Amino acid sequence: MTIKKNLLLAGFLLLILCLSLGCGVTAKNQLTAPDVPRGKGIIFTVKDKPYLKVWQAAIRAMTSELNLTSVDKQKGELIGSRPRWDSGEGVGLFITPARDAESYIVEITSSRDDPMLKDWQVLISEKMQKILNRGYSGLKSKEDKK
Repeated sequence: MTIKKNLLLAGFLLLILCLSLGCGVTAKNQLTAPDVPRGKGIIFTVKDKPYLKVWQAAIRAMTSELNLTSVDKQKGELIGSRPRWDSGEGVGLFITPARDAESYIVEITSSRDDPMLKDWQVLISEKMQKILNRGYSGLKSKEDKK
């Protein structure tokens, strides 16, 4: 009888330990996908392209410089970050509408609060437009390396 109680107690403690570790992972993932404000970024229009091409260009532009922390193709949203000291700056890319259309509004925003840091909005915007206009393969050209 005592062995059964000990096994039951050990199983219960193991379950609690697993659940607490899972909660810690969730909190960490929430920290790695920073909040990025909308309505304060660079906005441009893309015309005469299928949604899939626009989406692929967005992913290529973002992953060329940042780590993606959130991807939602159905909403047309990408969130990326680049570690900065002990916290990460967030960059969001939003495509509206998130379906095939004649044109799309692309907004790229950043949680940048230090003007001395790199302006990811401009960099990602330029890369995405280059990809869309030139059929950029994702390989870096001499121009990209400057």
